[in-house]
Amino acid sequence: MYGRAARDGNGGAKLSLNQFLAAVPKINQSVDIQSINDTILDRRCAMNITSDIKPVSYLKSHAAEILKQINDTHRPMVITQNGEPKAVLQDPESYDNMRKAITLLKLISEGEENIKHGQVKSQEKVFENIEKVLAKRSE
Repeated sequence: MYGRAARDGNGGAKLSLNQFLAAVPKINQSVDIQSINDTILDRRCAMNITSDIKPVSYLKSHAAEILKQINDTHRPMVITQNGEPKAVLQDPESYDNMRKAITLLKLISEGEENIKHGQVKSQEKVFENIEKVLAKRSE
């Protein structure tokens, strides 16, 4: 769906997501889409109920072991208290990738809403705007 450029109602080509990301200069931090995709689809992330749900008492007595497990497997661990889930522990890399994936999904959703409401620009107009911004930066 996002790999192809579509046409807007005025005959101008709209950028696909991949074309847009390739055309826009990296602003603050690059988003590694492949890394995000790998994290979302990686089977290692599937929860193992027998080893990934532990009571808080187990966390208290096996903290180092739990940290090793979540960093080695990249699977989150649910911590329960009185049989109810109370917290989720996750390794930093998976957490960062999850946050980036959520941000990207929000941007895609916003873009789809803009398209629904006719808030689109032709590809030519987008590139004109990018060129103006780059020209101002080089002054």
